[in-house]
Amino acid sequence: PRRRLVDPSAYDLYLKARLFQRDFGNEGLRSAATLLEQAVGIAPDFAEAWAELGAARAFQLPRTRDTIGEPAHDAALAAANRALALDKTCAGGYRTLAMLKPAFSEHAEKLRLIEAALALAPSDPVIASAAGGAVLSVGRYREAAAHYARAADLEPMSPFLLAHVEYFRAGMGQVEQSLSALDELRRRFRGSPYVAILQSLVLIYSERFDDAEQLLLNEPEAFAVLGQRRREVYAQHLAIMRALPADREAMARALLDPASSPVLALNDCSAAAFAGCTDTAYARLFEAFATGRDIAQAPDDVGGGAVRAYVLCGVFFINATAFRADKRFPRFCREAGLIAHWRATNQWPDCAGEVPYDFKGECEMALREAAPVGARAGGR
Repeated sequence: PRRRLVDPSAYDLYLKARLFQRDFGNEGLRSAATLLEQAVGIAPDFAEAWAELGAARAFQLPRTRDTIGEPAHDAALAAANRALALDKTCAGGYRTLAMLKPAFSEHAEKLRLIEAALALAPSDPVIASAAGGAVLSVGRYREAAAHYARAADLEPMSPFLLAHVEYFRAGMGQVEQSLSALDELRRRFRGSPYVAILQSLVLIYSERFDDAEQLLLNEPEAFAVLGQRRREVYAQHLAIMRALPADREAMARALLDPASSPVLALNDCSAAAFAGCTDTAYARLFEAFATGRDIAQAPDDVGGGAVRAYVLCGVFFINATAFRADKRFPRFCREAGLIAHWRATNQWPDCAGEVPYDFKGECEMALREAAPVGARAGGR
């Protein structure tokens, strides 16, 4: 990319905004957007600031539903397009456009955009981690792990990136090494929510429930970023997993019932599947696709998480191992637009070689069964 002169005060605001965006909390993102609006006010030709402003706005969009066509989405899109109109080599512009795509379609376009960004800025940790999210959302787990490792190498003082490297490691079977490294990260970055939350997930999904509960008690400030609703759901997950088998089904039904939440959270479905309530999880999922109930990674927008475009990341992490192991997972992938993408690109997810059934065969069978439910109902 060509070098351009930028007003020093605008550039200072841009750098401060990038620091705020590392936080991923709602307050930090609002502060970042304010700083970037000031930056482009001072330097209206500052492409990178426009791209970051688009990203800050994208991060503040609801993660529980697609918002294409709504004013806030339009504002984020306009900022990204302004960046690329000013400089077609602005990597951040392509990254932001990818973030603004819908959850269950345009998978190839998201990857095309993020690949363009990565080619233009191979040494930017923000672009590298965005690439990790993009490829993970289509199931390319090891490739995603490599992108996050690269991002952490480029920004070695980021607890967010370092914790994700270890979370990926746990998903590749290296649970003990992951937990040991996460212990060290908690000592280095005391109070970091990313480290504590991801360590708790590794503990839960390696069935160390006592240790997970102790971590929640020991680090209340770290878990406070999740918000009250998510902390309650977290407690429900643990309660279901620790309950007697005869009680788990009723608890899972209550967790996934539309009366409990208008949003069906994939994290909740994965927790139910892990507890042995896979029938209930998939019944609610297919019902949601048919009726238009919103499907998201988490039940609300508090506490951050993947942007809407990458909501499918959650079904490829360690917490969804039992969810993927069920032969109905390919039917879910059909509804999410993934099978069509995999067939068109011939780039299948890593789980294709890990699940205890013929993954590609079940995908073909799922396609033959019927037209996708989401396509008939509009898809959410």
